[in-house]
Amino acid sequence: EDQDHWWMAGLHRSVELVRRSSAAHILDYHVEASESKDLTVSIKLCQTCTRGQLRVRLYKDKQLSSDGSQWEGAGAPVWESVKSGEFKFPVVTFRDRIPDVELWTAETPNLYTLVLEEMDSNNNERTIQAESCRVGFRSIRVSNGMLQVNSKPITVCGINRHEHDPDHGKFVSLDRMVQDIVVLKQNNFNAIRTAHYPNHSSFYRLCDYFGMYVCDEANVETDGMKPMGRLANDSGWENAFCSRVQRMVRRDCNHSCIIMWSLGNESGRGTNLLKARAFVQELDNSRPLCYEGGGVLIEGTGKTELTDIVCPMYPNVEALERLSCQNKEDRPIILCEYSHAMNNSNGNLHLYWAKFWDQRHPRLQGGFIWDMIDQGLRKTNKDGRDFFAYGGDFGDEINDRQFCINGMFSPERDPHPGVAEIKYLQQPAAITSEKVLRIRVDRNVVKPQDHIAKALILKVANRYSFIGLDHLRWKWRFFCESHPGKVVQGDTVLENGELRIDTTPIHSILNSIDWHGCESGYLTISGVLEATTSWADAGHVIVSEQLPILLVSQLVVREDQAQKASAATISSGTPTVSENDMTVTIELKENDTKLVIDKSSGDIVKMTINGGAFLCGEGVRSNFSRAATDNDRGGMELVLDFLAMPWIQNLLRVINGSSFSYECHWREHGISQASNVLRTCTSTSVIHENEKTIIECDSVMVSDGGHKLMLLKLSYSLHKTGRVDIETRVTPHGWIRLIPSLARVGISLTLSPSFQHVSYFGRGPEENYPDRKAGGQLGLWETSPSQMGYDYIVPSENGNRSDCKWAAFCSGNSGVLVRPNNKNESFCFSALLHDGKELYDAQHTIDLEEREAGVHPIHVNLDHKQMGLGGDVSWFPVVYPEYLVECKEYSFGFSFLPIENGESPEEVARR
Repeated sequence: EDQDHWWMAGLHRSVELVRRSSAAHILDYHVEASESKDLTVSIKLCQTCTRGQLRVRLYKDKQLSSDGSQWEGAGAPVWESVKSGEFKFPVVTFRDRIPDVELWTAETPNLYTLVLEEMDSNNNERTIQAESCRVGFRSIRVSNGMLQVNSKPITVCGINRHEHDPDHGKFVSLDRMVQDIVVLKQNNFNAIRTAHYPNHSSFYRLCDYFGMYVCDEANVETDGMKPMGRLANDSGWENAFCSRVQRMVRRDCNHSCIIMWSLGNESGRGTNLLKARAFVQELDNSRPLCYEGGGVLIEGTGKTELTDIVCPMYPNVEALERLSCQNKEDRPIILCEYSHAMNNSNGNLHLYWAKFWDQRHPRLQGGFIWDMIDQGLRKTNKDGRDFFAYGGDFGDEINDRQFCINGMFSPERDPHPGVAEIKYLQQPAAITSEKVLRIRVDRNVVKPQDHIAKALILKVANRYSFIGLDHLRWKWRFFCESHPGKVVQGDTVLENGELRIDTTPIHSILNSIDWHGCESGYLTISGVLEATTSWADAGHVIVSEQLPILLVSQLVVREDQAQKASAATISSGTPTVSENDMTVTIELKENDTKLVIDKSSGDIVKMTINGGAFLCGEGVRSNFSRAATDNDRGGMELVLDFLAMPWIQNLLRVINGSSFSYECHWREHGISQASNVLRTCTSTSVIHENEKTIIECDSVMVSDGGHKLMLLKLSYSLHKTGRVDIETRVTPHGWIRLIPSLARVGISLTLSPSFQHVSYFGRGPEENYPDRKAGGQLGLWETSPSQMGYDYIVPSENGNRSDCKWAAFCSGNSGVLVRPNNKNESFCFSALLHDGKELYDAQHTIDLEEREAGVHPIHVNLDHKQMGLGGDVSWFPVVYPEYLVECKEYSFGFSFLPIENGESPEEVARR
């Protein structure tokens, strides 16, 4: 393992030795097919060939399958030309304009078949040699500071891709190549950078066929040299640099998909690279070059004289915007690498794409995420369990551990939860409303009045560069927050850039449910494929947007609604309190609800609701930590280890402690999952009020070193209705206030296994976090502890859901619904089969016991605040300030409401 990919012995690709007749003279050929529909074919012949006959034909055939096994016949050629006689030069050139051809782009991958023939000069019916390739007519240029295809600027929705297979290493089959392109197309990617070497030749043919832009990169990299450009300035290495670049261009130059050449990666700057650039321009000047040298000060940051495109790696959003505002710079800006997808990552993507789509920054044209595939290798342990191995798992003692596990897709190409985020952000249409969407409902009348809008009008902006949106069918879906299970949906048509949503069915459903005053509704618009394509079936979602709607009712509370609300608050009894030396117990015997509080810690250790044991294990406790992600562990200490300079850590912590990882700070202050935190209760008191009984506890969180960490004011209330409230006021103590961020502020609890049916109103359906939730949609979602998380190859924090209004945990016909005490607030939560400490300690998925929902306890986190994931890079702490959790005083609380007699969670949530 070597940081970016695996070093493996042997041949990874098929090797062919081709024997041709001595009468065959075609050595090579170069095709240029332009936007202006000009075709130039240059054929290089053997020096010994002084006369002969060459014929070139162009066919409009249609490839019907990715492997080329199915075709639609071509018939007569659309163009043909013949040259014969004496050839005075070793290169014979054909030029012509073919007026009726269709252009190639990633959106419209129109291809033609070009056939070259050398004919027998004595018998022009006999072919001596034939060569062929697929041709797409298009032009690539940099103009007006933008990268253009066919004279139109494009947005690069790109990703870096290594050749990798979990079972075959660097050998990647044709089926796996197809799978890679298909999953990228399905998730709104349109470009691939072949990091950091030319890929298998079949891969380019597939990109031509499916429609995928390619940045073709030479096999040149000297990352790790000190200085990085040492070999680039060493004349002894000139041939090594230049020959690799030349071979790439000569092999791949006829592929339409390639829109830029890359001289390599992170090799500094020097004369060898300048000469390699000159060779490329001599061989093929129809495409721009890009190159990022890898150094910050001397080597440049992707904007040297070696590159036609400013292509830095890993600038933050602020630096990206500064780049776009440099008046002296007139080159396009395309990030060769950004958003390091290591483990649970890819926070902040929405901030990058806000800039990429911003028309005020036309030179910002997207970038390539690092990277596509988790490069895990399948391995089996002694118990027969499969897992994905990484650096060090093969006895390779010099390694970067999991640094190859940094893809958006698993080794088997299953998408990480972050893929939903980038699919949404890269979608080829923007759906907006010019004003706040509002629906007024007057339920005193049978039908809407004339003054009430009959339709909602939405604007749809096309982000494609070459095609419209007529290949999409448009659907809509509506629900209101208080009744998310009551859904109305329909179809609509895009006309003149507008979608009109008929509100009649929306009025009908709003008139059929109990609500009053003002409420939020949500309208989800989806654009799906009308017909099956080469990469997705009809109905596949391409565009999806959710818009809030303000609902206003003109009717006061109905009598039946008022009765229901009143019934929900009727007292069922009076809570009683008992205590001994160890515990305090509050009990409501009428509905068999009981809380038991441990006097030594102040934590709830038992909670029984409706006679069922809701909690097991450790019960309820305050929680400020999480199983560190790779981004949480990324900081100066990681960089110093990489540079073999760990001895300087203590000095740098004094000078610039903020550059060290979040996990480093958490561990030092005793609030990491590795820490042994003690909770000590200093006092308890009982308060009786009319509708509830309250137990208040003052507790102190103490580190294993004996330092006070947090002062906790805990309040547990049992209402006469059976509702339980847990309120917490947390006050950091001492030096802990100086840490950059807490991982979370909330409570954790362990539920009995039977409460496995989980439903919630919040963002879903995939895992999401405060800085990676743009692609999550609000709604009613159902899941389970075995489905809610994601099995990252290196286990860590996972499974979170953001912006939740309530979450319910049910067993049979009963259960418990949890919501914030303040109904105007939202929260984050997760429910998993392993706790944070188990995830923190595990190095591989096989380190975690296999567990089954309904059999094993459920570990729940209820978070008032959760820190973001970060993701700009994984070797420095880069969670943006708005997603940090400041270490300060917080007050928050959660209510636990019983679900009984077959009630739905929605009904309970409306109380």
